[in-house]
Amino acid sequence: MEYKRTRLKELINKLEIEVKKIDSTKQNLENIIKGKEKPSSSLIVDGSSISRQLVELNDKLYQLKEELNFTTGCKSYKVFQHFINPPIQNWQYSY
Repeated sequence: MEYKRTRLKELINKLEIEVKKIDSTKQNLENIIKGKEKPSSSLIVDGSSISRQLVELNDKLYQLKEELNFTTGCKSYKVFQHFINPPIQNWQYSY
């Protein structure tokens, strides 16, 4: 269980970095379109899919965070007591 939590945290950290990169690229592209920045020859981006990629990564990030919340497992707050002689229950069946 602890390995899964660690792995999910690693994936979440990697996705957060990717989201920041795409968000930064989107911001640069918007600034170029608005004329606030000069176009760079090193910037080659498919502008039509950048918003979709950002939405998909944010969705995946949300799913991983939700999964991480549910990997805590079950915790018992009451100490279990073992019976020497378990109570006998009379079961009556009616047909």
